[in-house]
Amino acid sequence: MAQTPNRQDSIRRVHRAAVRHVRLTKRTGNQDAIAIAERIVPFAANLKERIGSVEGAREALGDGFDDWDQEDRAQDRTIGSIGRKAVDWDATHPGAPTLPLLFADQSPSDVTRTPRERQPDVAAQIVVRGATLPSDHPSKALLPTLSEQIDASRARHTAFRDAEKKYAEAVALAEVAKIDVIRQFRDNVIDMVRKVGPEISERCFPTLRATGGAPDLPDETPEELAS
Repeated sequence: MAQTPNRQDSIRRVHRAAVRHVRLTKRTGNQDAIAIAERIVPFAANLKERIGSVEGAREALGDGFDDWDQEDRAQDRTIGSIGRKAVDWDATHPGAPTLPLLFADQSPSDVTRTPRERQPDVAAQIVVRGATLPSDHPSKALLPTLSEQIDASRARHTAFRDAEKKYAEAVALAEVAKIDVIRQFRDNVIDMVRKVGPEISERCFPTLRATGGAPDLPDETPEELAS
């Protein structure tokens, strides 16, 4: 009995099984068998398109995270600079404890270690408290930059969450397309045996799981395996 893909198989493995099924059937030269095999072609084409959508959404998700992470890192650097300038100012201005004014009961490193999704809210308090600093305080000059970075970090966070949603949607649609291919593949197995008999039918379906020395082909491309 021919092996069939199942729901636990990856979307790539199921697509590859369908492509191999059509290719192997064409090698038999049996037109009845070929007609049955080709019923899976539109389902496989749809799955291939969905796989492309998943890959595109995954790349966009990675880009979105990198953008958000870089904004967070820029914000960290500015917070660190504000803290160092506050320490220097306090050292030369006795009685002017601007570091605790700006950071309350936290240190600059405490703020920069705050989870990136929460850090803008914590950093925004630095901007609010820093409004009372003397105009010539070097930390105050960095507050507009920090405010811009807070807005940028929030925007990148929103964009990343949107990319997450689109990726999840792409995966869900690909899973639906995968099930369609599996269903047609199984129908082809049944109809092929009925139409052309078990001997020819056996030649029309690939070995999907390693048995008797047959290779279990990888799901990923060589480039993906190397990454």
